[in-house]
Amino acid sequence: MSSQRLPEIFPDVQLTVVLSAFKQDQVLKIVENCHDLTVKHKADSSVEVSGSFEAINKLYSDISMFSTTASQRASRHASASQDDGGSLYQSALEPVEVDGRIMEYIDAKYSRELQDIQSRKVAMKRSPKGSKETVYFQPQQSEKGTSAECHCVRERFINLYQKIMTNLQMKDYSLDRGLAHYSSFQEELPKLLMTQRKGTVSVTGSYTDIMRFDRLQKGVTNAPHSTGRNMAYTDTQARPARPALWSPGTGPASSSLVHSRQVATEETCPICLETIEETKKTTLSRCKHSFCEDCLKSAFAVKPTCPVCGVIYGVLKGTQPDNGTMDVTTTTSSLPGYERYGSITIYYHIPSGIQTDEHPQPGKRYEGVSRTAYLPDCPEGRKVLKLLQQAFKQKLIFTIGRSSTTGRSNVVTWNDIHHKTSMQGGATYYGYPDPDYLSRVQEELKAKGIF
Repeated sequence: MSSQRLPEIFPDVQLTVVLSAFKQDQVLKIVENCHDLTVKHKADSSVEVSGSFEAINKLYSDISMFSTTASQRASRHASASQDDGGSLYQSALEPVEVDGRIMEYIDAKYSRELQDIQSRKVAMKRSPKGSKETVYFQPQQSEKGTSAECHCVRERFINLYQKIMTNLQMKDYSLDRGLAHYSSFQEELPKLLMTQRKGTVSVTGSYTDIMRFDRLQKGVTNAPHSTGRNMAYTDTQARPARPALWSPGTGPASSSLVHSRQVATEETCPICLETIEETKKTTLSRCKHSFCEDCLKSAFAVKPTCPVCGVIYGVLKGTQPDNGTMDVTTTTSSLPGYERYGSITIYYHIPSGIQTDEHPQPGKRYEGVSRTAYLPDCPEGRKVLKLLQQAFKQKLIFTIGRSSTTGRSNVVTWNDIHHKTSMQGGATYYGYPDPDYLSRVQEELKAKGIF
């Protein structure tokens, strides 16, 4: 297996540790020993820690077990299981719904990383359902009081899944030449996953690896009939939008990129594998990866992220149908866990219509949907509302595909930004209380460039 590291979506991450929420002596000792992080003590009895995603993620994992609130939740979970005779499975955290094809890729190419995030005290169970999978996190039957560790494993799984998903694409090729023809390129591109499906071979990997594969196979034969689809922000059978997906002022000609012509050394473009001409070289400002100008324009036409590391430039646009509405009202009624505040109700309505080129089956009719979601009317809840409104404008809340609940195709479905569709019932029933929901949905939005 290749030792290639996962792309850093958020290369500069900041974590604020509120010491009153932890057993302070143990946590301070762990923080002070993180020599690869910048640590700043604040006047409000908190510690601000900044550094790479990997270092922050490891610190989060290390200190989670010393959280006083996590310990209290673990105690409540254990007590509830004993009192009502329910199983540990029922008292576990809210499960995570993921795309089955992305999990297939993770199993094949990142099995070691998947194994690393697990714990001997936590069972991570997966239940496939159509094109989706549901991942559950529960304490092992022989372990007691490990709900806090379940929470930690769950968060690390979400981080891993989002990092891989953000930079992943799929392209289908005709099987006229046979699977062996395409498999011959596997050694040079070890991170590509090739799967035979009904007369085609589906190739899954990063945009850069897909383009390298395309170039290699075209050198042997004429380009086969193929269709590309971006998996980072579409549903099961969706294809990427045809127009360029960056907003005005944020594309390759804008100040978000730096044209470098000062270094005379030869450099290879990660996409076309040719030497980059200095007069046509474009260097991305945040991650400093360089490409041929035309290659980068082609990559940004699919998705405005660095083809190498996945850092987002510009504005992502999804495949949510046009003419939808998002209406918001507030009420004095409170949600469980937020008794001091009122609540926010969001009404989504996407009317039925005809699919366009960016959808799975252009020209065919799709069935619309109406959905209601709830947020607490607290400062963090209002912040999440603004982020969701921005995601709606960028057409990222819904998409057209196959419903994971009814199995019907050509319907409007959620697009991997989770909502609370019930006021009560807890995480199991997509309601409240769920103390981690607001922070969790912000991470899902951040993975799509909204923060």
